[in-house]
Amino acid sequence: MENDRTAYLLTHQDSIVSRGEEIYARKYKNDFESRYRGKFVAIDIDTEKAYISDFSGDAIAAGLKDSPDDFFYLIRVGFRAAHKLRGHGR
Repeated sequence: MENDRTAYLLTHQDSIVSRGEEIYARKYKNDFESRYRGKFVAIDIDTEKAYISDFSGDAIAAGLKDSPDDFFYLIRVGFRAAHKLRGHGR
């Protein structure tokens, strides 16, 4: 079962991201940008419900508790990306 989810995620990641971005822009951006800057938001792309936390893992965990089989889009409110990837001096 987990292999099926991983295969789905790998083949549909662009549509998951697009759907998450669209939901955030339509339903949450205006309100969240003024109230929750710097917080993490996990958006269930099926139910469109948002889970807010100070930590990315907690936002995802809250969503998975409600909907363990759904996919989530993660954003950090007011930032271009939820996390930065850094190299070692390169």
